[in-house]
Amino acid sequence: MVSSSRQRPKLAGVLASALVLAACSSEAKSEGSPANDRPESSTTQPVEGTLDRYADYESREYGNPEHWLCRPDTPGDVCDVDLDATAIQPDGTATVEEFAPDVDASIDCFYVYPTVSADLQATSDWNPGEHEEINVTLNQAARLQSSCRLFVPLYRQITRASLTGGVPDGAPIAADAYADVLDAFRTYMAQENVGRGFVLVGHSQGTLWLNRLLREEIDPNRDVREQLVGAYLAGGRVAVPPGDVVGGDLANVPLCTSPGEFGCVTTWSSVLPSAEPLTSRSAPTIPGCVNPAAPGVERGDTDAYFASDIAPVFGRAVDGENTRWPSPDAITTPFVRLSGRFSAACRDDPGGSRLVVSFTDDPADSTALPGGRGADLHLLDVNLVMGNVVEQVRRQSEEYTG
Repeated sequence: MVSSSRQRPKLAGVLASALVLAACSSEAKSEGSPANDRPESSTTQPVEGTLDRYADYESREYGNPEHWLCRPDTPGDVCDVDLDATAIQPDGTATVEEFAPDVDASIDCFYVYPTVSADLQATSDWNPGEHEEINVTLNQAARLQSSCRLFVPLYRQITRASLTGGVPDGAPIAADAYADVLDAFRTYMAQENVGRGFVLVGHSQGTLWLNRLLREEIDPNRDVREQLVGAYLAGGRVAVPPGDVVGGDLANVPLCTSPGEFGCVTTWSSVLPSAEPLTSRSAPTIPGCVNPAAPGVERGDTDAYFASDIAPVFGRAVDGENTRWPSPDAITTPFVRLSGRFSAACRDDPGGSRLVVSFTDDPADSTALPGGRGADLHLLDVNLVMGNVVEQVRRQSEEYTG
């Protein structure tokens, strides 16, 4: 297993270097699948034990513990670090919140990170970077341990250099990123799942591969589908027919429509109110949106977590004047929590739906937030709603296991 770093996570490095991968998922749906009718949610609990389809599975790569960033059976791994947060109110009041994982969590989470590798080849190697794979995992996934057992595979992803033309023409593709994600998931199902419910969590490139995993491995197979508690796919595309919640990318797994609903997908891409509307492309499906701050509700306050080195830039005062923020010496935790500082709502445009995020006290405010490009908040997709996702996973777990 990769050795753990006890230093504070530095989100600034991730924000400065991460790139957007357009997760344009397939719009094909299974033949004969319903396009307009939402499938009834199954209340049947899976039989305890490994599913027959995975019973004899032998992993190509993930029997090697060095190929996992985080696993619940590996004390001292990347995710076994200080995750305490300082909760800061709009008036500057600060309270330390200690983090504790749920050692008795009844479900699992499987996280696939976004495009972060700084390796100078087309696909990354098996060596995670402290300011790349490790840092983004701490910012986007480690906090899930309070609601589920967490599994984070390393995978040989498409690198930033590959996306920006920094790889010489003709350089070989050394690995298949999706093949790694599929191998890791099947290894988890064969060796660790034993009939437990699971949640998928991904961002950007991670969303691309998890969307495909849903389409090809989970959605068509009822036995696997019945163990799906939820999927959180941020910063990418999950396609649905206009006005529907199922029938585009996925024939059976719908978008979530209420808090605590399980067996469904929460998907979003964050923008500022000033973002230009998505125009119609006359396509049969469009990108869907579920507000992770309030599934099925028009608007909800976000529960944001940021690394403490970047968080002060979000300390805007309610009155719009000088930022109210504690002295840097008052923040001793690696994370800062800003609950209710922002609100979010899905905005339906002719070409799809996106999550519009604004300051709670001024919904029309289009002040640029760090990490975005113009009105695009792609790099903040998960941090802005991290607390909401953790809470929704907890509620889904209660409904699923209850």
